[in-house]
Amino acid sequence: MKITNKLSHLFDIPEDIANDLPKITLIGNEKIIIESYKGLVEFNEKIIKVRTTSNIVEINGNKLFIQEIENDCIVVKGQIETYAIKETF
Repeated sequence: MKITNKLSHLFDIPEDIANDLPKITLIGNEKIIIESYKGLVEFNEKIIKVRTTSNIVEINGNKLFIQEIENDCIVVKGQIETYAIKETF
């Protein structure tokens, strides 16, 4: 077990925070919230690719747009058909 996992368990810190992992929340098929994002890779009304601390989140659909961007959080809205988490190398 990694030291960060042991410490997060010991101090009751959520694993996503302790390991700097993205948190992805899908609300229906019209809104997706990605925390711990690092930037945009691709953006148009059919596809949005978001770089996170550990991978790329690819969102596909129609009439996609970025509703909100904050320091470490991005909110995408539209008609979300699929999303995928792709490893970066």
